[in-house]
Amino acid sequence: MGSDVDGNDAKRQVILSEVDKEFVRINLVGSLLSEPEKSVQDLMAETLHSIAIHDFPDKWPTLLPTLLQAISLSNDGSHALTVHNALLALRKVCKRYEFKPRETRGPLNEIVTQSFPLLLPLAQRLSHPNEQSIEAAMMLKQVLKIFWSCTQFYLPGDASGNGCAPSLSNPQAMQPWFDILQSALAKPLPDDIQPKSVDERNAWPWWKVKKWSAQIMSRLFSRYGVVQYAEDEAKGFATYFSNNVAPQFLGPVCETLNLRASGQFCTDRVVHLCLTFVDLSIEIAATYKMLKPHLDFLLYQVCFPTICLNSDDIELFENDPHEFVHRQNSPLADFYDPRMSAITLITNIVKHRGKDVTPRMLAFLQENLQRYTTASDATKNPIEKDGTLLVIGSLSSILFSKNKYSSEVEGLLVANVFPEFSSPVGFLRSRACWMVQRFSFANWTDDGTNLRALIELVLRSLSDPALPVQIEASKVRVHPVSSIGFHFSLC
Repeated sequence: MGSDVDGNDAKRQVILSEVDKEFVRINLVGSLLSEPEKSVQDLMAETLHSIAIHDFPDKWPTLLPTLLQAISLSNDGSHALTVHNALLALRKVCKRYEFKPRETRGPLNEIVTQSFPLLLPLAQRLSHPNEQSIEAAMMLKQVLKIFWSCTQFYLPGDASGNGCAPSLSNPQAMQPWFDILQSALAKPLPDDIQPKSVDERNAWPWWKVKKWSAQIMSRLFSRYGVVQYAEDEAKGFATYFSNNVAPQFLGPVCETLNLRASGQFCTDRVVHLCLTFVDLSIEIAATYKMLKPHLDFLLYQVCFPTICLNSDDIELFENDPHEFVHRQNSPLADFYDPRMSAITLITNIVKHRGKDVTPRMLAFLQENLQRYTTASDATKNPIEKDGTLLVIGSLSSILFSKNKYSSEVEGLLVANVFPEFSSPVGFLRSRACWMVQRFSFANWTDDGTNLRALIELVLRSLSDPALPVQIEASKVRVHPVSSIGFHFSLC
């Protein structure tokens, strides 16, 4: 009897009554709205998100009105904390529906209808060029995150049908938001108001605002920039976007990319997203027409310096080679690394607009190689050569597709890659192995001497003192073929 009772007790679950649940919900929101500590804010907001998954909107009808009431206090500067925390909570509620299919997003449409008339004037005020307070940045960041959650997959309409807020699939209703995104990205950030260290700047709320602005711009462009790729019901919106909004965004995007070129600071994430936007602009006539006069700036002052290794990369290569290898081969690099977005941009410009850029690009790369070859050991720039080889290797498929370039590959490898297998610079030895992978199917025209020499160089690299060199060399395999004897291919 006793064991049965114990067994039944063990199976029982402690479940809060509906009265207790209501008490928790009400007090959780009240506590969150007044909580100043970020770590506690985040914990409470995540708790609210978990409860909302199960209870909102049916069992928690007071949540949205409570948050909107708090957000309506935004005109009073003394309530900045309350407004920020209400925005944080509202974003968590929107996130509840962010990945839902269209037919189950009804509550999100209602949230947009009720909240966006409040959020729009707030965001307009916060994105004003003269607004530079940290509190404003933190609130604007949350507004943009709410906008992202509501629009990244579908443009919500007026679910209630009462006309309180026009459908965001209406370009005229979205234009004020486009203006906010443009203002946020273009907002000047004087150096004297920014934190001193790079890590602090990366975490600074105003740079987070720019990051979210650029991310939303790129997402909208990928969905609506090319009219023929848009869904049928969004064709009209896509037409407006490609003809009017994408060119509007391009100006602040290029101005942001000019920050580093002019010696100013810009976070890697913002550079990555802006390069992604420019990449999307290549195929659109309206935006490419604006880009064309500035291609040299984009290619040689923005993309190429971004591609080149920096001092942190070199330090990592020398002192933490395992982490260097991990970063260089990370499958997530396409989503955050500005180096990868710069390479993609160069490749796509050459692919889609080759007549405009290919001759000048190859001349630029050849000049870099020639300068390195003729320079004295004291004046050689190994970082520039590594970047040059990276660009050439990234264009390998395009070069192989054209006879006038493919016939020069062997000479390129012999003159500019073979010597780097013996370079005192470790990352150049690694790059030499990588180049062999990229040009593994080169047509060797000699008697096999160059190919045999290359095989020996790669085999020797397998025992190189630098781990990244060993890794790159191990990716190369040799297969027998007729006429020459061997060729290289990727693992």
